[in-house]
Amino acid sequence: MDQKCCTKCKTIKPLDQFYRRKRAKDGRTSECAECRNAAVKQWRIDNPERAKKIEHNRARDYSKEISRTKAYRATPEGKRRMRGYRLKAEYGISLEQYEDLLDEQGGVCAICKRPPSGENHANTYLHVDHDHVSGHVRGLLCHPCNTAIGLLGDDPERIQAAASYVHHRS
Repeated sequence: MDQKCCTKCKTIKPLDQFYRRKRAKDGRTSECAECRNAAVKQWRIDNPERAKKIEHNRARDYSKEISRTKAYRATPEGKRRMRGYRLKAEYGISLEQYEDLLDEQGGVCAICKRPPSGENHANTYLHVDHDHVSGHVRGLLCHPCNTAIGLLGDDPERIQAAASYVHHRS
């Protein structure tokens, strides 16, 4: 494990006890976290008015950013962009790849061939069906079909048995 000597307390400590700092050669601050925290605490005691003002400004800026973000996410462009981020993070596909798959399927569920109904949030879009082990995207499904496959554990034998049961009991 890499170690470093704190410039304040002169103690050799593991690197994970130093804050990250991009501009530093080794990517860590010169003072250990313990010494840095003590220095900041002392500065706040010595400068109560400035510390109070900084905290106030930080809270105000954060609240502005949150409201801007919420407002942006409510716009059609914001919704589309957030959907793209989620698709990339969860399934490794871009919004364009999703739309290409949707076009290939004719805009309908790969199983029941119905378009998304849009009657509630879960039915607004077709869901990305994927193999939970490999992560491979299989297609796009409506909410009920996606839920059914998931509840059957993505097990082809159970899905076949359920289909056979329904077919013979009808």
